[in-house]
Amino acid sequence: MINNSEILVKMSNVHKSFGSNQVLQEVSLELCRGENLVVIGKSGSGKSVLIKCLVRLINHDSGSIEVLNHNIQALTEKQLDALRTKIGFLFQGSALYDSMTVEENMGFAMQRLNKKIQGAELNKLIEEALDNVGLKYTGKLMPSELSGGMKKRVALARTIIMKPEIILYDEPTTGLDPVTSREISRLIVDLQGRYQMSAIIITHDMSCAKITANRMMALINGINYATGSYDSLSKNPDLLVHSFFE
Repeated sequence: MINNSEILVKMSNVHKSFGSNQVLQEVSLELCRGENLVVIGKSGSGKSVLIKCLVRLINHDSGSIEVLNHNIQALTEKQLDALRTKIGFLFQGSALYDSMTVEENMGFAMQRLNKKIQGAELNKLIEEALDNVGLKYTGKLMPSELSGGMKKRVALARTIIMKPEIILYDEPTTGLDPVTSREISRLIVDLQGRYQMSAIIITHDMSCAKITANRMMALINGINYATGSYDSLSKNPDLLVHSFFE
């Protein structure tokens, strides 16, 4: 259930430039608990920059960003690292370690953050997370033995094993065939309901947006150009917005 009274992420008038290239201009958004917010935009529109600013992988130039009631610019590196443990980040390329098995990939971050979790307890968490993405018996496989869709699922399992409050998805269906893309999109919705997770989903895949979005935001020319449901934006007569749905 979406709790509109509890705001987990709040960006206000955020600017980010690289030299003379103004990528984000006065971008404002809110993410509520239990909500999937989909951000659409053309390539190079600043979608990925936006979520990297949210976790301070990139520092924004001006404006304010609050995540889980913390002003991220005011945090020390130690405080920022602690906050990041509550935020899952699903990278475009899955970012699995090629030299590790699936289960070793799964356990790596968990062991670094909580050295007390070992042996049978860790194995149980790994098995549960893999089972939740439909890959229960893949723990001994290497990433090279996985299809593109399986890699996405493993990356998602590696994210949810940490039980984050927020997940940031960066193009979760890029490079996948339409059938697998729909499977990943439906899995995102399933995990949202199962764990009451909140997410910001960056995508140009409108099928993914339609399946996953509770609310959408169109990032155009560096600004939050339009916000609403999939249906309301698809019926927006503005040509810049309507072009995404053609």
